[in-house]
Amino acid sequence: MMLRLIAVLITLLASPAFSVIPGQRDAAFQDALQVWLSGDDAAALRALSDLANDDNRAAQIFLGQIEPLIFLHDHVTGNLTREERIELLRQPSGISGQSWLEVAREDTPLADAFARVRRIGEKADGIATLLEYGENAATLLPLISLANQRELAALEDLRENPYVTGVIQTYIEHVLGDPQTVGLMPKTQRGVSPSDDRLFADDAVLLESSILPNQTGVNAEIDSVVDQMAARPEYDPIRTLCEKSCADRTRCMAGIVATMQGEPAWIKLASPVETLLPTETYHGSRRIVNDLKRRIVMQPLYKSGWLENYDQCTYTAVQLR
Repeated sequence: MMLRLIAVLITLLASPAFSVIPGQRDAAFQDALQVWLSGDDAAALRALSDLANDDNRAAQIFLGQIEPLIFLHDHVTGNLTREERIELLRQPSGISGQSWLEVAREDTPLADAFARVRRIGEKADGIATLLEYGENAATLLPLISLANQRELAALEDLRENPYVTGVIQTYIEHVLGDPQTVGLMPKTQRGVSPSDDRLFADDAVLLESSILPNQTGVNAEIDSVVDQMAARPEYDPIRTLCEKSCADRTRCMAGIVATMQGEPAWIKLASPVETLLPTETYHGSRRIVNDLKRRIVMQPLYKSGWLENYDQCTYTAVQLR
């Protein structure tokens, strides 16, 4: 037992997670992050873009992850021309440019992993590297995709990975414990019940992908799930907004989580790159509230009018001012 613990410790100490991304400690990159956290997106994106063009790998990775997350920049880039958006967010080469991840992946394992998990056939290798860096939020969705594709052998291999812990371990154990349920959570938006005895109770609520409370009447089961969410730091932005805005925190949280359906809501609120910017720091920043609101108002269920009909206080709380 002691030898195994020593072996695991040696593996952890040799992990890329204990190395620094090139450019991560540069004062200019740290300043750009602080500007981004303040919510000044125009200035932050320009600074990050300039750094990326100067071969700062950290800036390239951060921009590469931000680009597809439209809610993080559309309020700034939406009014730009196509050419201006490419120049700001991508390496401007060819007709459409290319993601900065494609540049950084040449010599930076983290960038390579982020690029791999976007590709069919390369997800498992990318996941393994992301786990080493502690990028759990970025790991879960490609992991669900592997399960949907019934890549059970890849999940078996990942099961033995020493970096598999918490919600990642919970999900893998859930799938391998009952392969017939593979894909049900993401494909039909059916949440995983925290009472399922195959799951680890503390992390099971993080796999809840869809709750849809009745607009009237008792929602006792959903209220119980939401109360568990409120106890988790991953849901702090939603809990904080609801506590400040509405007398019924549970109803407010249920409405927001339901509106953000399709995948676990906390993933949509994690740092774009936890290695460069811890989610806890992101959640404590000035920008998190507006990022949450922008994410909500882009959701189809919100646009359908469901949230406004469900609860007027919650609907008012998520308006951008």
